[in-house]
This record gives sequence, C-alpha cells and structure tokens, in this order.
Amino acid sequence: MRPWQRVLSSGDLEVPSGSISDYPLAKALESLGLSGGGDDIAGPEFKALLDHAKSAEPGINDAILDEIVSSRLKNSYVYLIASVNRVSQLHFGRDLPILLHGYDYPVPDGRGFAGGWGILPGPWLKPTLFAKGFYEQAENIVTMSAIIDRFDSMLADLVQVPGFADFLHFVDLRGTLPTSASLYQDWWANEMHPTPAGFRAIAQKFAATLEELVVPNP
Repeated sequence: MRPWQRVLSSGDLEVPSGSISDYPLAKALESLGLSGGGDDIAGPEFKALLDHAKSAEPGINDAILDEIVSSRLKNSYVYLIASVNRVSQLHFGRDLPILLHGYDYPVPDGRGFAGGWGILPGPWLKPTLFAKGFYEQAENIVTMSAIIDRFDSMLADLVQVPGFADFLHFVDLRGTLPTSASLYQDWWANEMHPTPAGFRAIAQKFAATLEELVVPNP
C-alpha cells in the first residue's frame, strides 16, 4: 500500500477544531484553490534534479525527479487535498470544488523579481542550469518543459485518486504564455511569474473552469 493510500484508508487527518462556517465570508464560499510545489522544483532544490553536462548521464536525473514528484509531492498533495475536503464536509456539509493548478513552461533567462538584485527573490532556474554546465537557453527551455510536464502530469493524475473525482479539478496552464524569444518578456515578468497580461491570461483559464463548476446560490 502506498503512503497516500494509507492516509485515505486510515482517516488519520487533522482538521481545525473551530467552526469555519461561523465566518461570514466562509458562508459564501463556492470553491477552493490549491497552489504549491514550485519551491520543491525551483531555487536551491532544483540542483538535485540535474546531473552535470559532463557527467555520464547529463541532464534530468529521472530517478530523483520521480522520487520527488511522484512520491514525496504526490503524497503531500493527497494528504492536503483529503484534509481540505474533510474540513469542507465537516463545516459546510458538502464537497466544495477544489481547483488544483500546475505551472506553465518557464524561460530560464536569469531574471529575478524586479531584477533579482540583493535581497530580492530570484533568479530560480538559470544559476543552477549554468552551474551544471547547460548554457543554451533553447535547450534549457526544453529541459524545464520536461520537468513541468512531469509535475503537472502528477497533478492531473490526482483527479483519479479514489474519492477525489467528484470535487477535484485540474487547471492545466501549460502553453498559456509564449516562450518565443520575441514574445515571452511581454508575458513573463521573470523566470517564475507572469506580467499583468500574463496573469490575465492565466485568470481566464481559471474563470473558464469555474464557470463550468460553480452553480450560483439561489
């Protein structure tokens, strides 16, 4: 039995003891959103996913990526989703729709938040790629796309976990923002975050999903 199967079968989930439904805004809840995992495949942790360009098997280390994404992150997501759903059942008497999203394909160009200088966050991708001996941006985009595909595919598969299909919905953001050299900076503010135009494009993906799921209150 896999760890996430033990979590679901044991019912060993911690939930808040108070009543969320006592909060006025909570009564208007129609759906919930879950976002996470990016810090586990970017920044300092990114180094563990790549073998050096001069090593016997350069590039993505499939064994490590599979362990992190398909085991550790999946187990964490299953626990989190099951816990949130349990809270929804206890405090609202129903399964609130949960929207789970992955990430779009980034361009590892070395841009951090507002330039990434000093104490500002970033960059998160290019330093590791260069440290591992990968200097061609076009090839690095392909590498990042492969990692994002593995991560997002794991998230999409969570909908098939027993008991999740009725309330869990995956919002696939891949291919939303351009990565071509002539366009990407209009949509990507830095390596990890969109520009205002990019956020609007992503918001449209969420809006389309919500329109299919949410039934207006009478």
